[in-house]
Amino acid sequence: MRRPSLCRTSPACSPVLLLARQDGRASEAACWAHFRRKAGAISLVYTIARVAEMLGEDEERLHDLALYMEPEDGRLWVYGTGEDATLAFTRDGVERLRELIAEEKH
Repeated sequence: MRRPSLCRTSPACSPVLLLARQDGRASEAACWAHFRRKAGAISLVYTIARVAEMLGEDEERLHDLALYMEPEDGRLWVYGTGEDATLAFTRDGVERLRELIAEEKH
């Protein structure tokens, strides 16, 4: 699968890198590497079962709280084989869940 060209249209590319790309001094791979650094790569996720254990909360309660979260908040789905899917959270997602739990208690 071919990636779309990033540098010509994306605000994620810096002006310096964009000029270097246009002059042939930077590769598209360099632009993608810059984009990934700027976007912040996800290095690990915790399953909902693990987060429930970490926070001492019920999985069902966390699932209900996760309905108020967006992928940008650190909530995502991990798909396995067939129809298997597990709700998972980034580190930021776990922190957002902690905030939601605290808000709910007040």
